[in-house]
Amino acid sequence: YHGAVEISIIFSVYYGFLFFGTIPQLMYMKKSFILTSIFICRIIFNILITIPFIIWLGVVGAAWATVFTALVFGVISLTISQYYYYINYEWKKILTIYFVFISGSMSMIFIDISYIQLLYLKIIYLFIYLFIGVHYKILTKENFGIIKSFLFK
Repeated sequence: YHGAVEISIIFSVYYGFLFFGTIPQLMYMKKSFILTSIFICRIIFNILITIPFIIWLGVVGAAWATVFTALVFGVISLTISQYYYYINYEWKKILTIYFVFISGSMSMIFIDISYIQLLYLKIIYLFIYLFIGVHYKILTKENFGIIKSFLFK
């Protein structure tokens, strides 16, 4: 169903934010009460903002509300987790990757172009990801070898 494409793209952004919303630091520090509290607040917050978003945007609004909740509580979870167990994240790399990811996702939703132009745009974003990966030494010859052996068994 073609109408689900936008929702699928929105939920891919949601899963990107979810990475920082499920932080194991609090489990490691045995702070399960804090985890439970964050989870309950997250559910309540999501319900409270989903209703107006559905009224405003319909089904797509529910997806956007879920993304917004993931973003807000990802920041809250990360802040609280860093307080109890600090991890020195490489923020420049992370924010660069997130920026490309979100800008690519949003361009797929909001730019009204033909399918072939959209395909070219996706290929451009793929090459941007590859460039960033090589530039930040995330993608190395060894990693390419692992990917190649996995894909072409």
